[in-house]
Formats: sequence, structure tokens, C-alpha cells
Amino acid sequence: MKLALGDVFQWESIREEAKTATIIFQASNVPYHEMATKSLLIAGSVMKAAEANSHKFVFVDGVYVYGPNSGYAVEDTYNRKPNSKKGKIRIEMEKLIFSSRWKQRKPLIVRLPDYYGPTSKNSYLNPTLEGLAFGKPSLFIGDTTVKREYIYLPDAAKMIVKVAFKNSSYKRNWKHSKNSILHWP
Repeated sequence: MKLALGDVFQWESIREEAKTATIIFQASNVPYHEMATKSLLIAGSVMKAAEANSHKFVFVDGVYVYGPNSGYAVEDTYNRKPNSKKGKIRIEMEKLIFSSRWKQRKPLIVRLPDYYGPTSKNSYLNPTLEGLAFGKPSLFIGDTTVKREYIYLPDAAKMIVKVAFKNSSYKRNWKHSKNSILHWP
């Protein structure tokens, strides 16, 4: 396996770097204040590159499209009723990714809950874990009475790759949960 990097806003750059690839994994993002103007540009650019090379495409995203729930596990079949700006933008991205305009593409969207790990300095759980790891007071963002779902980022990466190598995974959304294909023993 070879890692190649391209500019997500320049589809030609991605196409060139991914010529010999079989799967394009798109896990980049933009700052929150730029999401409304740049998220669809990223999705369109990467899809255009995947289409040009007839590649499979894996978009790694969050669970914002599902909106609020009353504390039960959200499955990949859960209704998409976002209550946030970010969730509504992600719905538009999903529509673009699964659009019939892409004739050669084989897209897959993997939706992860909040995550944590050695490279996830911007996760909601990072301030909590840093305090605990260093024996210092911790900060937790959010209501502690609300059930939450977290995934360790290196484990998520392994699951995403396993799903990406199964042809039956494509042309749909997958969400990490105990009942979905993303939950590997």
C-alpha cells in the first residue's frame, strides 16, 4: 500500500496522485467556519478525481446527519434529521457523493461517532483524557448525564480499511455500531 497526498480542492492533483490506487480515502476537513463554503467543494473535487480514474471512494464523516436522539445507539439506518448547520451540510455532501452524475464511481460513506486517540488533538474527549493521563484536573465538554459513543481512532482506521476492501460495502452509508459491519471483533 502506498500513501499519496493531493490537494482536496484540486481534483487534478488527486487524480494524478491516485492513478495507481484502487481506493481513495477522503478524511480531510475544513474549520467549522468554512464548512458552508468549502465542504461541497471537497466532496465534488474528490468525487471528480475518483470518477476520472474509476476508483472506489471512501468518505470518512461524523454522525451529524442523524441529529439528536434520546440516548439509544444510532444505527446506519437511523433517520437523517440533522438539527445543526454541520449536519445539514453533510446531508448535501451525501447527496453529491451518491449522485447519479458519477457513472464510474463506487462511493462509501463511513460515519464515526466522537473519536479519540494519539493524533486527535481536536476531539471532544481529548481534554478529558489528557487531564487523566497526566494526573491533573480534567475538562469534559457536554452533559455528563447524556450517553455518548466514542471510538479509538486507530481502531476506526482498521475497521474502515476492512470495510473498504469488501465490494458489498459500496454505494451506501456505514456507521460504526455494535450491529453494523464496522463493528469487528
